[in-house]
Amino acid sequence: MVGIITAIPDAAATLFLIFMCKSADVNNERRWHLAFPMIMSAVWLIMATNSGGSALLLLFGLAIATMGAFTALLMFWPPPGGKQYSVCFRKVNTFRVC
Repeated sequence: MVGIITAIPDAAATLFLIFMCKSADVNNERRWHLAFPMIMSAVWLIMATNSGGSALLLLFGLAIATMGAFTALLMFWPPPGGKQYSVCFRKVNTFRVC
């Protein structure tokens, strides 16, 4: 059960990462696709630390903060050659192995 709960933020981050990468490629815009996840991660990390002992709010806040952090990382260092959504899974798996 602990493994399933631990996987929730990473699963949400993977889905959000794919969505944002495709959106950035379609719109050919990186600046706002970098700023929004960074702000989202910072705000929800603060919300998670001030959850007041609520495990559900803590899990929700950490999931959204993880979504923003992983997406901002890929938007900040895009892979060479353009299309970002093709390397989203590889990028997320790289961080989970370390």
